[in-house]
Amino acid sequence: MSIQSDLYAHISSDAGLTALVSDRVYPVKAPQEPSYPLVSYSMISGQPQNTLDGTGSLNNSLFQFDVYADTYAEALSVADALEAAMAVASFTNSMQSRIDADFETSVEQYRIILDFSIWHL
Repeated sequence: MSIQSDLYAHISSDAGLTALVSDRVYPVKAPQEPSYPLVSYSMISGQPQNTLDGTGSLNNSLFQFDVYADTYAEALSVADALEAAMAVASFTNSMQSRIDADFETSVEQYRIILDFSIWHL
């Protein structure tokens, strides 16, 4: 399995997150005219870990998650649930940044951006 499929399987089955977003977890891009709240995500960079023998089998990828919701409070709740889901993931990860309180006028939704560094084979 790839890190993309492992990541999707993990977050789309997390009870705390799905209680808030149902099945609205979208790799890469949300559909046109979606229901809210939702989470979309994509890998924005990836790099193999180098060793003295050359390139190893361990990779580090940076994923950006975008939380969209009708209200700021709802966006915060979903972002917190996403953080909690990532904290118990079977793959090693760490949150690199979180940007709260953004309002996307193009979709009239509150947006929170979370970046996670994920180590994987």
